[in-house]
Amino acid sequence: MAERKQHAKKKIYKVQPLRSKREVDELRQALMVHNSTAHSEKLAQRNIMIFDFGRMTGLRVSDIVSLHVSDVTSRKHSFNLKIREKKTGKISNAFITKELKKEVVAYIKFMGLKKEDDLFPSSKKGYHLSKVQIYRILEDAGKLCGRDDIGTHTMRKTFGRQFYMQTHDIASLQAFFNHSSPQITLRYIGLQQDEMNKSISNLKFW
Repeated sequence: MAERKQHAKKKIYKVQPLRSKREVDELRQALMVHNSTAHSEKLAQRNIMIFDFGRMTGLRVSDIVSLHVSDVTSRKHSFNLKIREKKTGKISNAFITKELKKEVVAYIKFMGLKKEDDLFPSSKKGYHLSKVQIYRILEDAGKLCGRDDIGTHTMRKTFGRQFYMQTHDIASLQAFFNHSSPQITLRYIGLQQDEMNKSISNLKFW
């Protein structure tokens, strides 16, 4: 059991956040389905919406897949989305910005979804996408970008990295992620390794 947990942690930390707008744009482009059929256009928009929703809320993918249309259309503008986390069972809030709300509303209209529908439906009628399916979607998009470090945690880590770089509020981010220490949070969003690389690059060896 301990060996399995250690393997899972290594897998999580191998997956990296996106570090720039260029990287975000590249992955969004890779998520597009290059086909003119209406079906594949809907798949592309769904996949991009999953990615944007994850990177702009910081929610775990297990909580994203269980959302229904009614969960995100109850208010007109930005709001706190209250959910019970699948992993911890705790009630938590995710802030839906005005920008994200506008994107979600356009997505729902394009997809022709009803209030009772899953927000991210599977191709199989009556089911929502699974965590494994979303991992594969993001992993494949990463490969198109020449990367092997993209997965579902990329969305959550990208959110955390942007939050920290713009606010430097590690305490709030630590609480949001429910981490036991600031060091774990910094490692999770890839900052520890970045700082180490920067320090090493500035060394003058003799």
